[in-house]
Amino acid sequence: MNHSTSKGWLLYIIFGHLLFAALLVLSIVHLPLRVGYVDSAFQVFKWIQVSEWNIEANRYSAIVPQALVKLFRALGYDLKTLLLVASVAHVLVSWAIFTLCAHVFRKPWVAAACVMAVVLCTRYTFYGMVLELHYLLIYPFLFIALTDPPRIVSPLRFVLGAALIIIAMLAHPVGVLVMLFLLGVMYLNNGYPRKAVIGWALVTVAWAIVGKWIMPPTGYESELYSSILEGMSIGLRGEELPSLDFLWGHTIRDTTLYIPAWIILAITLYWQAKRNARWLFVLTLGWVIGFVLLTGFTWYKGDVAVMMEKNFLPLATVVSFAFFFEIKRLPATWIRIIAIPFIVVLFIQFRAISFASKIYEKRYATIEALLVDAQSQSVRKAVYDRGELMNRNLKVVWALPFESLIISSLHPHLEPATLVTTDDLDDGFTEDGVFLMPWQGAMSVEDLNGPYFNLPAGPYYLLEIGRPQSKKPVLKKTSSAAAKDSVPGPDH
Repeated sequence: MNHSTSKGWLLYIIFGHLLFAALLVLSIVHLPLRVGYVDSAFQVFKWIQVSEWNIEANRYSAIVPQALVKLFRALGYDLKTLLLVASVAHVLVSWAIFTLCAHVFRKPWVAAACVMAVVLCTRYTFYGMVLELHYLLIYPFLFIALTDPPRIVSPLRFVLGAALIIIAMLAHPVGVLVMLFLLGVMYLNNGYPRKAVIGWALVTVAWAIVGKWIMPPTGYESELYSSILEGMSIGLRGEELPSLDFLWGHTIRDTTLYIPAWIILAITLYWQAKRNARWLFVLTLGWVIGFVLLTGFTWYKGDVAVMMEKNFLPLATVVSFAFFFEIKRLPATWIRIIAIPFIVVLFIQFRAISFASKIYEKRYATIEALLVDAQSQSVRKAVYDRGELMNRNLKVVWALPFESLIISSLHPHLEPATLVTTDDLDDGFTEDGVFLMPWQGAMSVEDLNGPYFNLPAGPYYLLEIGRPQSKKPVLKKTSSAAAKDSVPGPDH
């Protein structure tokens, strides 16, 4: 019998595939929400608009979805197909790694841990698809599947394992913490060759240091490092930390997103204590507490919900791995019984992800209504008063020009259009170009890729919502050629 389906693992593999199929459908149904939201709109625009590779903050191993988009672009597919590829690619990457773990490496317990990690702490972040922390939910399991314990580690296996560690760490700096936890569990288990584990740990630490020397952290990342001590001083004084309040709120007060994770963690700790694995118990509980506190201190200023949730995603990897590391020791009968609550958790978390779309639908509908309003006045480059947009409950962010461009390009009855606010009318704003801050400031309409994002020449128009005769051209003396120098986009 195939090892992937023996010892009671068949249900885990079947429902893992069913979950990814459901997430794929969700990524198609909610395509506009996923590619038209803030960071996603910004990055997907650049994937399509620019021929060069777009690597955000040295996150090189997050390149696969971008590579698929560029492949379809080279094959001549239209814009809507490219946006569809961008949305589904992120699900397909996770599904492919799950499949490799289950059917190529034949490690069903690793595959089960991978599929649970993908949804265990995910709700809002499904709609922030380009957040690189998503890759810490999947890449570490490739390493575990490759190295699940051979008594002797060959030089080739050691090198491949080291490469997979670096790939996971290139996805996000927090990868060093996740990989050290996994290696700590392996070290405490007699089934793994300790010399190889120590070697991989040295690779992890060495790359954490050398990688920062080769690719210095961005200003945004450096600011987060410096904020840890500030956050500690606030936390130690007993003042409220918004990130910890978010974690509490989505455990009890606002949603129950994290309850399954805490239950699974408690069961794992119970099993570890029952079999007298004291050091493993200390490692698991200590890592979770330490990570939660570190995240709380680092993000002591708070952020929008999707970013706050993103920060806690690595909990899903650690909790899922530790849980299934215990389950694989059980008799086949118990493995089959535990498949039922496993399926229930997948269903509950998928339901939470699906329902979270309502929050993003509100933003999408508001931007869509503005685009319809602009088209009713024959305007495709529009300026709205920031205060008026805020009064309509639209949180105005830096990515609005990209969000509006992507959303209008997907709409069946709209031509491509872009929106900015009155606060954007600075010296870089031009009367005849396109204003795409923070990516490239003002640029000529000819610089846009016509087959994909075709915008008209001529001025922007200042509009008042719901007043068809309100448009006024926004005229500036600055020419688009004079303001064409590129400025850096936001760090992630």
